[in-house]
Amino acid sequence: MRIGVISPQSVPPAFGGLERALEGLVDAIKAESPNDAELVRLPVDERTLVGLVAAYQTFSQLDVSRFDMVITTKYPAWLVRHPNHAVYMFHRLRGLYDAYDFFGLPEHIDHDEPDLARLQAFVRTRSRPRELAEFFELFASTAAARGPDDPALALPGPLAREIVRFLDGAALDPRWVRRFFALSKTVAARRDYFPARAGVEVVYLPSSLQGLHCDRFRHFFTVSRLDEPKRIELIIRALGHVSHDIPLKIAGTGADVGRLREQAAGDPRISFLGAVSDEELVEGYADAIAVPFTPSDEDLGLVALEAMMSSKPVVTCLDSGGPTEFVTDGVNGFVTEPTPAAVGRALERLACDRAFAERLGAAGNERAGQVSWRRTVRALLRDARPRRRSISPRGKPKIVVAATFLAEPALHGGQIRLLHLCKALTASYDVEIVSLVEADRSRKRTILRDGLAQSAIPKTPAHAHADAEASRSVGGLHVTDILASETVSLTPSYVEALGSAAAGAAGIVLSHPYLVTAVEAIDAAVPLVYEAQDVESDLKRALLPTSEVGDRLYALVEAVEEKAVGISVLTTTCSQEDADALVERFGAASSSLVVIPNGVELEAIAYVSTEPRRRSAERWLRSYAASGPSAAGEFRELCVFFGSAHPPNVDAAEQILRFAARRPTTLFAIVGSLCGELNGRTRPENVLLAGVVSPVVKHGLLASAHVGLNPVRIGSGTNLKLVEYLAAGLPVVTTRFGARGLPGDGDGIAAVADVEDFPRAIEQVLVNRATTRERVRRGRALVESGFDWELLGRRFTTAVETALASEA
Repeated sequence: MRIGVISPQSVPPAFGGLERALEGLVDAIKAESPNDAELVRLPVDERTLVGLVAAYQTFSQLDVSRFDMVITTKYPAWLVRHPNHAVYMFHRLRGLYDAYDFFGLPEHIDHDEPDLARLQAFVRTRSRPRELAEFFELFASTAAARGPDDPALALPGPLAREIVRFLDGAALDPRWVRRFFALSKTVAARRDYFPARAGVEVVYLPSSLQGLHCDRFRHFFTVSRLDEPKRIELIIRALGHVSHDIPLKIAGTGADVGRLREQAAGDPRISFLGAVSDEELVEGYADAIAVPFTPSDEDLGLVALEAMMSSKPVVTCLDSGGPTEFVTDGVNGFVTEPTPAAVGRALERLACDRAFAERLGAAGNERAGQVSWRRTVRALLRDARPRRRSISPRGKPKIVVAATFLAEPALHGGQIRLLHLCKALTASYDVEIVSLVEADRSRKRTILRDGLAQSAIPKTPAHAHADAEASRSVGGLHVTDILASETVSLTPSYVEALGSAAAGAAGIVLSHPYLVTAVEAIDAAVPLVYEAQDVESDLKRALLPTSEVGDRLYALVEAVEEKAVGISVLTTTCSQEDADALVERFGAASSSLVVIPNGVELEAIAYVSTEPRRRSAERWLRSYAASGPSAAGEFRELCVFFGSAHPPNVDAAEQILRFAARRPTTLFAIVGSLCGELNGRTRPENVLLAGVVSPVVKHGLLASAHVGLNPVRIGSGTNLKLVEYLAAGLPVVTTRFGARGLPGDGDGIAAVADVEDFPRAIEQVLVNRATTRERVRRGRALVESGFDWELLGRRFTTAVETALASEA
């Protein structure tokens, strides 16, 4: 695929942070993906509104059809038109948006002059991108008559503010931009930066500066454009609060250099280096004690990242924006009030304690390592293909998925797996999931993303009644999925919807075996793929009672599972153990079985190494002690277990309740919908039932826990939580049964033990730090090499394509 990175080139030309970043992005696309990339720059004269509007018009007319995808990062380049356009926003023209108030100008002026009134009325009442040509013609005639220096056309100014916002509104219309990304959370949160309904993904930009390293700790060093928003004067004044004779070296040029030199004239410790080469910049970082970087509301702050890559602590301010997303106060630097005294105290602390500065710098280096070109490129290109607005029978071949549950929202492991596999299929197919849902839901068809739809078909009252009666007959167990093979006929609308969706389809994917009878009923004469999330006969045998009803239900499970395996051209399983069981039990052909393990979105789970994890755990336990029960202050370790209300998870949680009292200084946090099954049970004081938590809280627990537990003893398939633990760098204690699906002898797992030995295994993991650290490192490497959903999704799609082609 050929990708165009489209950018403005300042007039007069300059090479700064934007240019370095875009060249780095182009090089990274070439190095980290199989794609080609080209940087296209057009000159933009921002000194006048006339020059700026002319540049918007030039970009709107730019032919980018030779590219398969275009990426733009700022105005006016994002007015290009392309069906696969991604906006990776660095910032808007800040002087007309979030920084406009600094000029003391009115937001609007109603003009009386006919030409200005017409222009103003146009931008206030028109919104369709197709009307841009008319606008450019109207503006050109007004500007020609008045000249570029007319006060009404001042930049910044109220009319310029309205015009540029109109042009940006047309450029960033979600109908014309396929995906929106932001350089930082700071940029994503700015008012009026993104359309109201746009989904925005934050993707951090790494530095392309080569050779960064740590050497001596000799001076304070900062580098910046020398103008007011960078607040260099704050650093200069802060040095007055530092008692040590330590030089402050300031690199960079800018409009404020004269004023800043005058301010620093009385302090011989301060020197201005002017423009520096890359080599000089690297050495400036390498020999720093710390890097003060205190801008106001910075977009990202590559200076902070480069300092951290050089293992130097960063001192920044609470209102500095982007740098605060990387700097954690007291962990890898300081985040202070934006006052000279507060910044000075932080610098004084680092000057007094070099060992402390080194520790903070080392932590910063770990944090900076989480920002990489590989991650940036993968995020930007994750969906890089021409945009399609809906499922179309005249587009790609179609795949229909039959399921007894919704894939979205994805709350439990089965939903997460199905959603990721269906997303992957959209690279080659239009996909429609037809889900049989509970009677209290409404019938609804939703476009989940381009090429992926989900139709929810509710059960009829008669169907729901039959399910309830069956559950009562086995003591309240959830058996509605098993019964679907018989009771789906009570919801004829489901069979009709499945048949309608499958008309002309290339194949049907069956998620779990229970709707195989519905697939047979529609007689679609298309190949069937069985996506076996587990071996259902193993799972249900462990759960169903030994009774006449239980035995009948188990026989039904075996029958539908055997049929699903027997009539499918491809069966995918979560583990080799499951594949072997299907071969042994039902005579499945090994050649028709493909193992697709459960995985994780690597980009969504931050890897936290040992020392940052220890500090995070201490903060978490202190916070819990401050708000928790009286015994909370006694806890020294945090162990977590995540799970849905799936019976094997409930059984595993019950094991934790049994052994938790043997480790009274450990807090055991049980998280997920399974907690509802434990309410009312007697439990030790050191067990916390956290319930269902937000993704933010979940990721916080993954980053803070000392140990991730997996005391699973029954069930089938594999445990998604185990891969999440490994991805996060969380030491794992699991049963051998719980580790099924992982290759080799559990490489990357901190300890494998029987449930009754979990307390002792936890102690060994905590005590044997060097061994645990190495196993954690190998665990993350294992996930990166074979358990990323992006990789697994491609493998699944290839297997489906191959199987369907063999039947064509």
